[in-house]
Amino acid sequence: MNFEPSILAKFKQCLLDAFLSTNDIHMFTMARMDQLGVSILDVTSENEDRETRIFQYLERLNSEFKAKVFFDLCWEHKPGFPNFPEAIEIKRWVEAQLVVGPFGPLGGSPVNMEDLILKCHLLRSGKLPFIARAEVKEALLKQIKGNESRNLLLNGESKVGLSYIRYYLEEIARATNAFQLINVNFKKLYRRVKGQIQMVHIAQFITGELHNFDIDFDLDREHSFKYEEFLPALKEYFSESDGQYLLFFDQFDISYSEEVGAFITELVEGVWGNVENYFIMLAGFTDAKDWDFELIQSVPAIKLEPFQEQEVLAFLKEMYQFLDQQFELEFSLQELIEVLRQNESFLAKDLYTADRPAPNVTDIGRNLADWLKRFKEKIAATNG
Repeated sequence: MNFEPSILAKFKQCLLDAFLSTNDIHMFTMARMDQLGVSILDVTSENEDRETRIFQYLERLNSEFKAKVFFDLCWEHKPGFPNFPEAIEIKRWVEAQLVVGPFGPLGGSPVNMEDLILKCHLLRSGKLPFIARAEVKEALLKQIKGNESRNLLLNGESKVGLSYIRYYLEEIARATNAFQLINVNFKKLYRRVKGQIQMVHIAQFITGELHNFDIDFDLDREHSFKYEEFLPALKEYFSESDGQYLLFFDQFDISYSEEVGAFITELVEGVWGNVENYFIMLAGFTDAKDWDFELIQSVPAIKLEPFQEQEVLAFLKEMYQFLDQQFELEFSLQELIEVLRQNESFLAKDLYTADRPAPNVTDIGRNLADWLKRFKEKIAATNG
């Protein structure tokens, strides 16, 4: 989980109040290096004032997804810390971020990582309710736990929501801190470079996403890029890191060079021996002509289908049960569904019939999200 700038500023104030000196923070963090990785003296200059050093340290931890870890340690082990008003505000903010289910601020409580992964339905970005897709959620959980292959191929026809998977992955990465997401979108890269994607473009993007990726060769000039230098540097970075990394190669069907194909093949085949803290998702359209068919045949695959009516109804049923427990709703689920069939496009009677083109996932998701926002506001207003 990453802290927002305003939350980070509140955390800084807590530390200024709770610790009398920079050295006090250093001693506190040194005793917990296995969880934090660095002390304040490791990453800041003694020439800076205490407030600046604290904020720089928090920014470093935040960049490594460890700000919440530090906050939890202070909350549990620093006497008086939970009494600071700013600390209480941060605690409430953290708990709000961990609320699971389709219904966000209306209720819920922090849950374990498995629940967060499997029960995440509505993204806080508001861009798309992640309805169904249970097979993707279960596959992600298995990847993180190392129960099955570290590789997964997602494919399907256009408009089934392949690219929206990244919003779900971003949500899970933020909420669980189980991995860092590196979203390599081939279509965006292709547009930026105005042509076939070369390995230097992939290397530039990946190194830009990884914190403190130190290299002694030049990635800015394409003609001087050497694949044989980049690959061992990336392997070394992963091998020395305590975190996990999910490389999501989206729009993988866009044209790329043989060197890019060799790089992804090497990642997928796991030829790096004991380096096992990264896993791969490849996403692209079923009918794309630029698939590397030899590569994808060796990767477990999930084919995404268009949303079906029963999936939307299952989402609504879970939502209704949750809200009914909270507010004792005065109408039945069936009555709600009938109203939706009459008034909302995402449940129109003829939308999911076989003689019509498959419904656009984006349209369904946005319309459902818009209705859900209005519905929650109405429920909240009715119940004070």
